[in-house]
This record gives sequence, C-alpha cells and structure tokens, in this order.
Amino acid sequence: MGWMNAYEIEAAVIRISGPPRLAKAARFLKDFKDLIDEISDGWPYWSYGTRCSEALQGIVSNGVWPANAEPPPAAEIDAAVRKVRSFLARCDQTKDKPAVREFLSRWT
Repeated sequence: MGWMNAYEIEAAVIRISGPPRLAKAARFLKDFKDLIDEISDGWPYWSYGTRCSEALQGIVSNGVWPANAEPPPAAEIDAAVRKVRSFLARCDQTKDKPAVREFLSRWT
C-alpha cells in the first residue's frame, strides 16, 4: 500500500494492538504525522516528510490490512523508524526546531 492519509494512520493506531513493536511503530507514525502538521503545511502537502516515512507507512498499513498478515521482522520496523528519525535530525528545515527536538527525545 502507498501513502496513508491522516484517517488511515489514526485507524491503524486503534486497530493495531499487537505485536508491541508494530503497535509502537503505528503510534510513532501518528506522532510523526502530527509533528509534520505542526511544522509544515501539513501531512498531505510536505512531501519530504511523507517520502521519508514510506517504508514505515507500508509496514503500518500492512499491519492493519489484512489483519491476519504476519508482522514484519523487528529489524525492518526499526530500520523504517530510524530512517524517519535520521531525516528529522539532518534535514535543514527540521533539525533545529524545538518541536522536532522534543519529538526525537520522546522517541529514543
């Protein structure tokens, strides 16, 4: 599945209750979407943020639809989250913003 809209991300957080690492990845994606809404024109419009999270969106989306799918390996989830964190830490548009620093400190 491709790009997830805000409703799909919110629904994923509600629907994914386990495994714990997948549920945490869904919450991370939701918080990342909220951060993008706060620091840019918004989730649907800031392509840098949505592109850097494509792998994470795919993992979360596959974790919801179909619900009986095998969860991805932990290393795959961790790599997708690391990609988003790395992007935020190095992107000139985001790296020095207080909201980004707070987000990264919360999601260590």
